[in-house]
Amino acid sequence: MGSLQVVFGGAVTLIVYGMIMFGVYKLYQISTDVGEIKDLLRDIKSNTDHVAPPALASSDAPRP
Repeated sequence: MGSLQVVFGGAVTLIVYGMIMFGVYKLYQISTDVGEIKDLLRDIKSNTDHVAPPALASSDAPRP
């Protein structure tokens, strides 16, 4: 019975380490994706800075 417990404990340890490594890998993937999204948003903002602001609606226009 003792050797079975050692084998089972080793298997559980390997599974837990595998899950931790998978979690770290997924966090790395998420951080990479967020970085790419931030870069895309910066590019969009820099490419739309030259566009004129929308015209005022007639109700928002200042009265003379």
